[in-house]
Amino acid sequence: MASWVETASFIASSPVRVGVMIALAQTGQALDEITLAQTAGLLHQRITGQPIETAIVISQISELSRQGAIARDDSGFRWQLTALGTLVSRQWAVAGLEPEGDAPLDHDEVRAWRDALLDQLEEDATLAEEAGISTEELLAGQTSMLAELRVLNRVIGDERLPEWIAALAR
Repeated sequence: MASWVETASFIASSPVRVGVMIALAQTGQALDEITLAQTAGLLHQRITGQPIETAIVISQISELSRQGAIARDDSGFRWQLTALGTLVSRQWAVAGLEPEGDAPLDHDEVRAWRDALLDQLEEDATLAEEAGISTEELLAGQTSMLAELRVLNRVIGDERLPEWIAALAR
């Protein structure tokens, strides 16, 4: 299986593939091939300003499957993200962790944001294990989230780390 970095690079090299990944990540559910191709085609058009043929999108869906980023669900009719695909797609699809709006946050809201970030990092560790991604590669891919966690921990004055990172420090 390809590494996280190799898979991310492969996907990022094509706006069509990025569109497929965003479509699956944002819906949060498996999609049939035509719906996925149409949604990804619309995303591609928004990204590049150019329309794309559905057949080309479908060919890229097959390529993403061969790369291990997506797979058919149990029904065999719909496509879903694999563990690797979920990890890779996080950089393109908003995770929804940051509080909405631009008003100042109170202490409880900052703590809730930090706790949601910790939960996300723990979930990512589980996905990485499922995808066969090493702890070191996961750590390297999480630098922006870890920087955000460090800032939130400093604001709260309470140093909490995901269990898998705390285990590295021991």
